[in-house]
Amino acid sequence: MLKVSGVTKLEDGTAFNYSCSYNRADKFKIKNNWVGK
Repeated sequence: MLKVSGVTKLEDGTAFNYSCSYNRADKFKIKNNWVGK
């Protein structure tokens, strides 16, 4: 299982939380959570 997560800020200053998970079943899931200003 490979997990990647972090927080990045867009050009307009909005915080963007992202998390990606990859498993042996070759299923790729991306979950995006937006944080309001």
